[in-house]
Amino acid sequence: MYLKREKKGSGPTGMNRNMYKAAFNWVAPIVVVIIILTGEFLEGLLVLFAYIVFRFYDERDKVNSFFGKRAYLKGKYAKAVNLYSKAFKTNKAEPKVCISYCYSLILTGDFTKASEVLAIVRGMKDIDSIKSQILICENLLLWKIENRLVKAIIELEKAPEELKNTSYFHILGKMLIENNDMEKAKQFNEDAYRYNNKNEHILENLIRIYCMTEDYEKALKVIPVLMKQKPFTKNAFHYAGLAYEKTGDQLNAQKMYQKVDRFEKDIFTSI
Repeated sequence: MYLKREKKGSGPTGMNRNMYKAAFNWVAPIVVVIIILTGEFLEGLLVLFAYIVFRFYDERDKVNSFFGKRAYLKGKYAKAVNLYSKAFKTNKAEPKVCISYCYSLILTGDFTKASEVLAIVRGMKDIDSIKSQILICENLLLWKIENRLVKAIIELEKAPEELKNTSYFHILGKMLIENNDMEKAKQFNEDAYRYNNKNEHILENLIRIYCMTEDYEKALKVIPVLMKQKPFTKNAFHYAGLAYEKTGDQLNAQKMYQKVDRFEKDIFTSI
């Protein structure tokens, strides 16, 4: 179990710490400049190096979360989890970083740890901007831990309009496909495409549902758009390959299938 996170900057001690840090960040560069201007170039460089090392250590939550996001966007979920975990354990990571950590844990199938992180996120301040992500993670865990997919879908469908962003359409689209209600899933994913016709996950969902309903010609029209977004999931290339195969384009089918094994599995991988 994770220890309860301290509230960042709360209380007199937290306020004093932030004041001292802000003062140091102003003073240290000035000291370096003064040292260099007085002719002590080497000493100035050493102080500058020490300052840079300190800043990287002090801001390690931001550094790790930055590289964690980059890893996620390349489909390297295990690496993303590792980096987000390091950011989270500093007790300084922002709520958006913590919920990204939670979601990455869900993708890799670590539902117990994801539940622990989600419980902590709910108790953090300033979470209004991530309410949609919290709702998504709650219902993904409802599905995966309690095996209540239909209930999770209903809860997402009841979401207020202000929470219905690209992530919402992406995840609910996948969940409707998993529920095997092909007509409803097709309608929803076409609506999602009208909401955002550039997102790789929404495009992938649309190709998948077209393949599952054997509407391969429609799938073919979406594939070039998806490939421009540089997808990073097994499903994206598998269903693109299937659409090409079923329409007689064996060469492009083979190219798509050969790329499937380059990417990591996640909880939505269906092949």
